[in-house]
Amino acid sequence: MQPQNWIGIDPGLHGGVVHIDGAMRAVAAYRTPIIEGGEGAKSQYDERAMAALVIQLLQWSKTTDTGLRFCIEDVAAAPGQGVVSMFRFGVGYGIWLGILAGTGCPVHKIKPQAWQRVAFSGRPAVDKKQTSLLVAKELFPELPLKSKSADSGISDAALIALACARIYTPKATSTP
Repeated sequence: MQPQNWIGIDPGLHGGVVHIDGAMRAVAAYRTPIIEGGEGAKSQYDERAMAALVIQLLQWSKTTDTGLRFCIEDVAAAPGQGVVSMFRFGVGYGIWLGILAGTGCPVHKIKPQAWQRVAFSGRPAVDKKQTSLLVAKELFPELPLKSKSADSGISDAALIALACARIYTPKATSTP
């Protein structure tokens, strides 16, 4: 059986992609590729760079004979969130799903409540972004995480990958 690696995706505009190995160590982290807005223009997703990142991860998987499973935060609109920001968030989610569907790779969708329940494991989460940062720093000291505002996409992506690995990795069975 191939060793299994996990790719967690926070699909937000300032989200991230984190690759963790079977030993639950962060192998690599990437910010969501975007095209910065200029002169009043808004930043936008860089679809080509997003696809190139997925291709790069798949090529790594092929050359190392390691299985990859992608995990993406399953997002939905929530009360109190702006229409424009939620639409943009949904666009990012759709772009990632389209890219991943084109690869034929296994993709797990996980609700924020589900990955947070697994990753936070009973810790109080009054400020979920702060809790995410603290837990990710503790579990993945190799990630250069500094602040919740700058690094929440990376910390969330790492914990999304971790939660999916814990939920979807088959339990070892002993044979007599």
